[in-house]
Amino acid sequence: MKINFQPKYILIFFALFLACVFGAGGAQAATTTGTFESSVINLGNKVNFTTLSWTASIPAGCPTCGVKFELAVSNDNFTSGTYYTGLSGPGTFYTTSGSTIHTNLNGNQYIKYRATLYTDDTNYSASLSDVSIGYTQYPVLASLESSPFDTKRTYRALQKISWSESG
Repeated sequence: MKINFQPKYILIFFALFLACVFGAGGAQAATTTGTFESSVINLGNKVNFTTLSWTASIPAGCPTCGVKFELAVSNDNFTSGTYYTGLSGPGTFYTTSGSTIHTNLNGNQYIKYRATLYTDDTNYSASLSDVSIGYTQYPVLASLESSPFDTKRTYRALQKISWSESG
């Protein structure tokens, strides 16, 4: 199952402001960033996350333009705070669309993401058109019924129970 979001936000860099700060020549290179934070997404139950994918437009003439993501999860609708994390933990980012979401985030009902768009060249900017978060959801309550078993016979002692689930 996937949820798709289309923030349709384009990061616009203020070249005029930077020209005023760095001078008309713009000789100094500085990374300019902008962020978009999603609203809280309630998935209804605790889930296991699978992948984080997005569609971004990165200008061909800008090797230093890009998009990176952080995720935050919660079971209390973020009432105890928001803690963003990337692929390898806090302070890191998801930088490749289609990345597997870290398993430490599993077992939560609420999620939100923060996208950071960046560039070192104010003549170019990246844009983000959609975000998809993949997850699997399991029933909150399930039961298992077995066939009758005679527990009074010693030679039929129960050794092991196993089952598999599908669909």
